Amino acid sequence: MKLPAVFETLLKLKQEGRTRAIGVANFTTALLKVVVEEIKAPIACNQIEYHVMLDQTKVAKYLAARSIPLVAYCPLAQGRVATDAALAAIGKKHNASAAQVALKWLLDQNGVAAIQKHRAPRASKPISMR
Repeated sequence: MKLPAVFETLLKLKQEGRTRAIGVANFTTALLKVVVEEIKAPIACNQIEYHVMLDQTKVAKYLAARSIPLVAYCPLAQGRVATDAALAAIGKKHNASAAQVALKWLLDQNGVAAIQKHRAPRASKPISMR
């Protein structure tokens, strides 16, 4: 991908008022450095897979240092947190499920927003955040 050309077009669209913000998805620290430091694009957010079972410290620190929000997708690790023994043990101490522990960890971080995985509508039991 030719980032300078892509972002030149995106910046032009923003200047013309045809978009309000420019967000990116799955950008590594290296790609963010090019876009933020070299191209000087005003990035509104970076949407990445982010949860308690995946270390994204490097990207998260880069974003936080520049006040760029991190939008976390797959916050429940595609369901894997529900069966994690360590999270279940923590949850047991606090009368919470492993999923609630994982979401609490995520939502307690500054500059991080979580989104749920999109699925076709179905009957489901909502998760309570005490």
